[in-house]
Amino acid sequence: MANIRGVFGTELRRRRLAAGLSLAGLGTLVHYNKSYLSKIENGIQTPPVDLARRCDVALGADGALAALVPHAGSACAGSAPGPDSDDVWTLTLSNDGMNHFVPAGWRSVPTMDGALGFSIPYRDISAAVTDEATCAIFRSLFHECVRLTEIVGASAAMPTVIAQVHVLRNLAGKAPKTARERLLILAGRYAEYAGWLAQQCGDNRGAQWWTSLTTRIAVQAGIPDLDAFAHARQAEIALHEDNAIRSVLLAQHAQRDSRIRPRIRGFAALREAQALALMGAYDDCQWALDKARIALEADDGAQLGGLPVPPFGSSVPGGVTGWCMHDLGRLRDATAILDREVAFIPKSYRHAAGRYQLRRVLAHAASGEVDHACALAGDLLDRADLVGSAVIRRDVRDLSRTLSRWHTHKPVRDLYPRLTAFLHNGPVSRPVHEGVAEEQAPPDSRAG
Repeated sequence: MANIRGVFGTELRRRRLAAGLSLAGLGTLVHYNKSYLSKIENGIQTPPVDLARRCDVALGADGALAALVPHAGSACAGSAPGPDSDDVWTLTLSNDGMNHFVPAGWRSVPTMDGALGFSIPYRDISAAVTDEATCAIFRSLFHECVRLTEIVGASAAMPTVIAQVHVLRNLAGKAPKTARERLLILAGRYAEYAGWLAQQCGDNRGAQWWTSLTTRIAVQAGIPDLDAFAHARQAEIALHEDNAIRSVLLAQHAQRDSRIRPRIRGFAALREAQALALMGAYDDCQWALDKARIALEADDGAQLGGLPVPPFGSSVPGGVTGWCMHDLGRLRDATAILDREVAFIPKSYRHAAGRYQLRRVLAHAASGEVDHACALAGDLLDRADLVGSAVIRRDVRDLSRTLSRWHTHKPVRDLYPRLTAFLHNGPVSRPVHEGVAEEQAPPDSRAG
């Protein structure tokens, strides 16, 4: 780390002087004070990734300066735990409202001292499972699980979703071949949704486990689209862990099969672009965004198991572009794009809209437009439908850290109690699953 500080500081000073800029002048361009930049140049302070990228853009270094400060996600973390020994599951429901799910292969199985156990054996499966009407019931129940999440939140809805994965896999194992594939693909959709719920609860390990199970089900059923969708979701989880290399590899794997439907390829390409932005790879990021646009323009309304996969309108690729520009340190581009694009994200994509609007606030704050950022944040925290998820809470935490640089500024001081209350208590409104409209939007319409 000391070596990074020294090399970066020396190179920053060299390029700054070559550009004819004072420390104050560079500070005006990157929205950091000259005292802090002086510590960076003298190797006293470790340069943050976002500052390195802003300096790179301001000094026209074409990535050479940013490359001296590797992103934390550039080191490939260990692989997610696979769904080993997943035939025996423990689901504990306690009186205080807490619930725990543990596969038998994990060590930390909760105990239930003095609990009364019930065994419900599966006997002969009715011939009705071969009927399309049975699958229609499970599809309808999936929609209701999504709506249940709106009302009671991700954690409380999880046991119901887990139960359906278990039932569908058991039914598929005993059903005739004609019905087996349909039941398995529905099991995969429920498993993927369980992964999304785990992610909203802040349980990335659980999210990885459920999404890995989705992949296994996809292979078992022989459904390339489901396998690709699961890999793209794993790429999204890796993004939230700042593991950029793993995210890129997973997103590229999801696009490898030429049979994959355009909507799923587009979803994967957007995740690839975001990961490449985290790595500071501007040209590669633009290439991935172009791939996403081409795929989404060819959108065929793909469904998996009769359930929609995340639909993306023309505005969402633009929103991701703005997101990427922020991570690349191109703040002027980021604010211009996000100011334009957030207006086009359908209101039914509540979670996605909230995340892009938070990213817009971050971009304005990072650009030094502190008053405007505080005003936007205030309006956003006033929204009754802001999702109370761990993912959103992380975004708000990033905003709080960014604004802390102006902690003596009155609009920041006025906003801070509300940010703190949100981080400690969450929003007062009910949590909603991203992308579910109040009436007519298709369930599971996630974006972003």
